[in-house]
Amino acid sequence: MKFKNTPNTFLKLGGVLLFILGIVGLSGLTQTKWEMSTIDSYLRLSLGLFMFIGGLTLSAKSQRTWTLVIGGATIVLIAAMAVSHYIAQTPDFIEDMTLHIVLACWALSAGARRSTSNALTPANEKV
Repeated sequence: MKFKNTPNTFLKLGGVLLFILGIVGLSGLTQTKWEMSTIDSYLRLSLGLFMFIGGLTLSAKSQRTWTLVIGGATIVLIAAMAVSHYIAQTPDFIEDMTLHIVLACWALSAGARRSTSNALTPANEKV
């Protein structure tokens, strides 16, 4: 199976991963290695569900738009987290920050990618 970096793949696969991460956070399995608050877990759970449902129901154009919105919002979250942790001087947030950076990069790369099916429409073909 070949992995395609498209908004649809990002919304479905990313949604499932965030949903599972939210469930793991709420179950308390990550308390020893990775501290996740209850709010973080509920946000990951709801965003994962929202992303997965969007991947199943939205049109391709809407999926692209929402993928870019999620990527942009994650970048704002990264900046806010960096400032708040710098002010509070808490060094043990690197795992959470890494997750957000990967999510933002994946979302922006999937959303910025143009669909190849639109490249050769009858109006664009050279005769």
